Amino acid sequence: MEHELRQHKLTIFTVFHEQALIASAQLVPCRKQNGKHRAEIEKLLVHPEAQRQGLATKLMEAVKQYALTQHIKLL
Repeated sequence: MEHELRQHKLTIFTVFHEQALIASAQLVPCRKQNGKHRAEIEKLLVHPEAQRQGLATKLMEAVKQYALTQHIKLL
């Protein structure tokens, strides 16, 4: 995973509460030449004790906003 992060093949979004990781999502751009406008959201995770607080929705909004800045239109 570290290799993918360094080569910008993966972007990780995180939510921390009191220095504890409680939610995360991964955005993986399409690697095909004709797929630069596409990406996949992988591993959207929320700690069981933090569920039902809207964190997944907030993470998805952050991922979508970031994707738009990268000219990614299809998730």
